[in-house]
Amino acid sequence: MKQPLRVLHFQGRMGKGGAETFMMNAYRNIDRSKFQFDFLIYNDFVDVKPYNVEIHELGGHIYAVPNPKKNIVGYIKGVNALLKEKHFDIVHNEVFFGGGLNLLLAKRAGIKKRIIHSHATKDGKKVIYF
Repeated sequence: MKQPLRVLHFQGRMGKGGAETFMMNAYRNIDRSKFQFDFLIYNDFVDVKPYNVEIHELGGHIYAVPNPKKNIVGYIKGVNALLKEKHFDIVHNEVFFGGGLNLLLAKRAGIKKRIIHSHATKDGKKVIYF
C-alpha cells in the first residue's frame, strides 16, 4: 500500500484560533490514506494543547522549534534539523511570519512542493504611506 504524502504545516501554535481551527477542519476531512498532516509550532506554545490529542489520533505529529522572533538562529537550526531528520513531501506556510524563509529552508532540504498563504491582511504594525 502506498504511503500517504506527509505535509508539514508551519503553524506557530495549535490553539483554538481561526487558522488553527481551519487547518483542523481540513485535517478531519481529508483522505488520510493520501495525505497526512504534521504541524510545526514554536516551543513557547507547547502548552497550548486543545488539538494535540486529536492530531496524534489522526496520525499526525507536532514538532516544536524556537520562536523566530526570540531566537532566529535557533529557529533556523531547528527547522533545518527537522527537515533533515524527517521526511516531508510538502510544506505549507500558514503563519504570517517567515513564509519566504520557511520555503527557502524547505527548498534547500529538497522539498519540491512548497505552499504559502496567509489569512491575515495585516500584522498590526503601523504602516507609513508615502
